[in-house]
Amino acid sequence: MRIKLSQSCVYVDKTQDVYALTRKSSPRRFGKSLFASTLKAYFLGKKHLFEGLAIAELEKEWIEYPVIYIDFYLGSTDCMQSVEKL
Repeated sequence: MRIKLSQSCVYVDKTQDVYALTRKSSPRRFGKSLFASTLKAYFLGKKHLFEGLAIAELEKEWIEYPVIYIDFYLGSTDCMQSVEKL
């Protein structure tokens, strides 16, 4: 992970993770949904869900923000027949 500072912006370069994911046999399954749900819970200020985790000690304010969460999961997409049924 590399961090670049530019004026008042910070960019955390995680592109090496993208590269590593594309080299695995099943790059589509690495916890995207869980991570998106974690972000949703964090921005909704659901502190109780994070008890015992690092962020519970790091975050002091737990402000609730409006969240738009779009779930594109429509069912199984493991084979073309399943996709055609959607």
